[in-house]
This record gives sequence, C-alpha cells and structure tokens, in this order.
Amino acid sequence: MMQEYRTKELYGDFYENEGKPLVVIIGGSRPGLPAPLNKDFLERLKKDFQVLLLAYFGKGLLTVALGATAAAFLTEQLLLLCGNTL
Repeated sequence: MMQEYRTKELYGDFYENEGKPLVVIIGGSRPGLPAPLNKDFLERLKKDFQVLLLAYFGKGLLTVALGATAAAFLTEQLLLLCGNTL
C-alpha cells in the first residue's frame, strides 16, 4: 500500500511492507521525487523492503531551490516520520 505525504516539510511516497527494512530514495539535482524508477526495480524493492521516495526541493510547499544538504534534509524527515524517536 502506498501512502502519500504532502506537507510543508515533507513530500514523499511511502510503500509500507511491515516488518521489512526501510530503503530511502532521495531525488537528485532535479526538483521533485526521484526520477521515475524502472517499474520492475521498484516492484522488487517493494517486495523486500519498505520504500520511501522523497523530494527535498521543488515540489509542493518545499523550497523552490536546492539549498539544504541531502543529509540534513533526510535526518529532519526521518525524525518527522518517526515522531522524533530515533
């Protein structure tokens, strides 16, 4: 099942697969979610992992320009998703 997160701080698609490890894929230098993944590859990931696709700029209410580092952004987003319990 896919859950969309569309808030001021978070823009992503989460494919839940309870009990499986989490894989996070962050968009690159293009705005928005990661470039379209090969459908077979994404299906394989969804079978073996929980998958979180994240945009960190240029989508929804996120900043328009590439400004924050991916590591700082990822830490902030994971804290939001986990209720600040990491």
